[in-house]
Amino acid sequence: MKSKLLILFVSVLFFTACGTTKKSTNKVTKIKSDAFSETYSGIIPCADCAGIEYTIDFNEDFSYKSQSVYQGKSNELFESSGNYRIQNGVIQLINEDEGIKYFKKRGNHLLILDRNQKEVTGKLSDAYVLKPVAKQPETAEGNIHKLKLKRASEGVDFFAIGNEPFWTLNLDFDDKFHFEALAAISLTTPPIAAQSMLNTEKANYSITTESGALEIEIRKENCQDGMSGQLFDYAVSVSVNDGTNPDFTNYSGCGTYTFDLKLHDIWILEAIDGKVYTDSDFSSGLPRLEIFTEEQRFGGKDGCNILTGNIETSANTIAFKDAISTKMACRNNTQSDLYRETILETPFSFTVKNGHLLLSDSTGERLRFKKID
Repeated sequence: MKSKLLILFVSVLFFTACGTTKKSTNKVTKIKSDAFSETYSGIIPCADCAGIEYTIDFNEDFSYKSQSVYQGKSNELFESSGNYRIQNGVIQLINEDEGIKYFKKRGNHLLILDRNQKEVTGKLSDAYVLKPVAKQPETAEGNIHKLKLKRASEGVDFFAIGNEPFWTLNLDFDDKFHFEALAAISLTTPPIAAQSMLNTEKANYSITTESGALEIEIRKENCQDGMSGQLFDYAVSVSVNDGTNPDFTNYSGCGTYTFDLKLHDIWILEAIDGKVYTDSDFSSGLPRLEIFTEEQRFGGKDGCNILTGNIETSANTIAFKDAISTKMACRNNTQSDLYRETILETPFSFTVKNGHLLLSDSTGERLRFKKID
């Protein structure tokens, strides 16, 4: 009986600890050196079930996710997520609904602490030790997707990496180009205009400054990073002169364009080839365009039918591809046909400015949209 009561007491402490914690205390102090990425798992004692299968993932952005299954009761999976912080060696999970839970690392294992931040002692102490779980490697596509999002959030339009020695190249066409080779060369230059890669297999950039020179060739071909095994869309060659000697040093690796997050929005048509349109010009109102940048697809209506498909972007260029449309019969189909034929006609250079999206080709502006909230 005492053993059962002890199990119940410790379990309640762990799963309901600090339930009265106020929201104002749920601030996460983020110290970069504290963050870590690990997964731990174990079976925690349970008073009215065979045991609780408990798994917790810690991420380097100070977030966590836990999963619990109560053995012998049901196969239902209970999930929880939030942020964590580390103070005086104690890991604190911050969740407004569940309060704070406490852990501590010991070697390769993770100890579950009670609500007083103390280790569980006695016969049940070993049951409150979680063991590390090897994370399954992410797919190359998944890794690249995360890298694109990260670089995009930093303002980078194109990035490349290479090995032996390790080097990185970040191209921000609005701000700067930056190349760095580990313990060798670091060079920052002003940007130059982006070249479209939609209708060509190669783009070249040449920049010379007082600090040095940078020669870049981007080729549209599959490229696998030799260290990580990740697959990229482009092969990249870089020649660098940092101004310390007359010779160039050559590097090769892989790269890709990031997502332009400014495109990710809902847009309503204003003009085609300079002519302004209103709702009355279309049977179902002005065409709407919704762009899902991360997923590289689009949706919306052409003023009559639903129109969806994929997009391809590189630098400041976009193409609408693989379009699918419903087949409703509408009045004023001529304007809907014009919109549909124009947007699917050719790749466009795009500009996002002051709440407007402008799509242009070699003849000038073709389509103008306004952002809607």
